[in-house]
Amino acid sequence: NYDNTEQYPSVLPSIGFYNIVNGSMGIGLGAASHIPPTNLREVNKAIIKLIYNSKATDDEIYCAPDFPTGGILLNPRDVREAMLAGRGNSCLLRAKIEYNKKENCLIVCELPYALYTDTICEELEKILENENNLFFERFNDLTGSKPEIKIYLKRNADVKKAIRFLYKNTSLETSFAINLTMLDNGCFPRV
Repeated sequence: NYDNTEQYPSVLPSIGFYNIVNGSMGIGLGAASHIPPTNLREVNKAIIKLIYNSKATDDEIYCAPDFPTGGILLNPRDVREAMLAGRGNSCLLRAKIEYNKKENCLIVCELPYALYTDTICEELEKILENENNLFFERFNDLTGSKPEIKIYLKRNADVKKAIRFLYKNTSLETSFAINLTMLDNGCFPRV
């Protein structure tokens, strides 16, 4: 605890390699953390640079978030500032959606981090049930080892408008907060 009369549980984030590579989310009284995952190879290269040059610049060692589920990072400059400061703007993440002209469907093939296909399917069900649905006929979740949700469009639906509608009205566009609070020396929360 904060007056050091008791021990912290060992599962809280601590300064070190695995929290940065794997990312971490934790909530504690006054010590919440939200650490986006980064690429293992990039972090290794940054550590090697620091070993040989302890005065390496931020540009030389910066590792951008790298989400294992893919997706598109919409605000890389803001995220860089937040990562270097330890907190700030969230990562704005967007699913990757491709259009299949032959089947007249949108294919969701990459998702924002920590988003499940079940969540998207529930949101799509609600959209399909709505009588004001202008774009979508049906959908099919073909997810296996990678996400694959086919969303079939109505005959005259505008593809670009349908995609914008999905980003605006579902979790296919979301955010991931940045708060790099970790335990200093395994005891004290520090950004």
